[in-house]
Amino acid sequence: MIILLTSLLFLFQDTLWHSEKSPNGDILVVFVRNDSLEQHEVWLTEIKNPNNKFKLYTFNRHVTINFSADERWIVINNFIGSNISIIELFKRTEFLHYNNINANVDGKAWNLYSSITSSNDISTFIHRYSEFIKWRKNSTSFQLKIWAYDDSVHCVNDWFCNYDVNSLKAFK
Repeated sequence: MIILLTSLLFLFQDTLWHSEKSPNGDILVVFVRNDSLEQHEVWLTEIKNPNNKFKLYTFNRHVTINFSADERWIVINNFIGSNISIIELFKRTEFLHYNNINANVDGKAWNLYSSITSSNDISTFIHRYSEFIKWRKNSTSFQLKIWAYDDSVHCVNDWFCNYDVNSLKAFK
């Protein structure tokens, strides 16, 4: 493990911020800080060969990475700012390579909320959030929540739904 950490520090030029393993333990997720650009990066590296790496994502504030149990999918919670967060969905194309499939998870969840509750004014909220909660056992869908507010009267409290990664649809 010391050799791995030394290799990572060398590869990422002492900007290593945090790391965590994938469910199978063969991929290390490395969070790299770049304060000078105010942008940070998420890299995937092979545990057995740290030189084999792939830049997954760039972000400004805070993200969480959530692999499906079979590691075919990654969901990223991106807490962009104090008034917004979004969910990004990535599909595996090769061992370390994942593509953002631009699934519009948040938009589909909000549309489902609107259709079920007959709410038409959701776009007016100043603060709108969405957050991945957990993968379902089959790794083809996950639970998420959305919430929003302007003030204590105009708000959407935690509202939960699911998202299917094959159909790219939100459902209750």
